Amino acid sequence: MRPFETAINSFTKNYPAEETATPDVIVINHGTNDGGSTDDAFKTGLTSAIATLREKYPDKPIVYMIPIRQTKAAVIREVMSGVENSYVVETSDWDISTNDGIHPDSAGAQKMGENLAAELENIFGANYFA
Repeated sequence: MRPFETAINSFTKNYPAEETATPDVIVINHGTNDGGSTDDAFKTGLTSAIATLREKYPDKPIVYMIPIRQTKAAVIREVMSGVENSYVVETSDWDISTNDGIHPDSAGAQKMGENLAAELENIFGANYFA
């Protein structure tokens, strides 16, 4: 598993981030696999990763989806509360089906996408992405 901050610099396997399109919004769904890390270690890594995103995309809104298992939710809320132009999407009531108790199955992924789209519309308005 690659650290979050490393992944920012290589959004895809074959292309560095600089060669991909500039995002309108940055959506993060990170933390599910970090249950074994300490809160302090996760907070340090997340704070550093968010600083890297802000350096690369200073004016872009950041939307952070709490992991569906609520892993590190309190730490995520704490870190993101200090980040300008950021939003936290709560997922505890989404009732997402999984294939292994952690990762969404096809139906769960579709439901996550639909729920996220509704949240983005609530945050930015129906015409933001038009």
